[in-house]
Order: sequence, then structure tokens, then C-alpha cells
Amino acid sequence: MIKDKAGNPVTAAWLCDDAVAANGQHVWYLLNRDGIMVAAGLVQDKTGNYYSLEMSHNGYYGMLRHVNGTYDGIYMEFSQKHDGTFGAITNPSAIEALKAKYGVTGFDIGNDRCVYTKSFE
Repeated sequence: MIKDKAGNPVTAAWLCDDAVAANGQHVWYLLNRDGIMVAAGLVQDKTGNYYSLEMSHNGYYGMLRHVNGTYDGIYMEFSQKHDGTFGAITNPSAIEALKAKYGVTGFDIGNDRCVYTKSFE
């Protein structure tokens, strides 16, 4: 379980691993209500946006995908806007293909619950 600077568990949140300078603010993980990292192929938040999480054990397992490209044999395009939609899948064909492959894991938060590891220092 990840704990913030005060020792409180981080739960039900998007977690940005920005304490690693090379990551900047582009490496995000999703934590459920128990503080456990969600590692599903396709998640949908309460705003209706769909997100793809890394499924390969390549050092970024569970990370929010945000760079356009082919993952798991599916071409995906993502929002690059920092308006609460960063990393949301923008091409409907990718959403449908991911639904067929993984199903959908619903997540009962929006993008208003964001935590930054830099604040833990």
C-alpha cells in the first residue's frame, strides 16, 4: 500500500509518479478503494471516459497508456489535453476492441482525485 507524506494510505485515486524526474507528469497508475493498483486492460471512470492500462510486465505494468500506438495488437489514440481527459482513449474502434479482449472494469472516480508522489517528499 502506498502512503502519503503524513502516512495516510492513498486510495481511490490516479497516482502520478512524478517524484522520478524522468517521468515528469506522464506516468500515472490507478489505485482502487483499498489502495491496490488496478491492472486491467480497459477501465472506465464515472465521467464515461475509457483508459487503457499497460498489461505487459515491462517495468510499467498497470501504467496509464498515453502515447498513440499499437498495444496488444490494437491501435490506440489518446487525449493529450490536461483538462481532465489526459490519456483517455479517443478512437472508438480501440475501445470496442479492448472491450472484446478484456471487458471493462468500472471505476467510481473521475479525474478530480489525483495524487502526486512528489508531494510525499
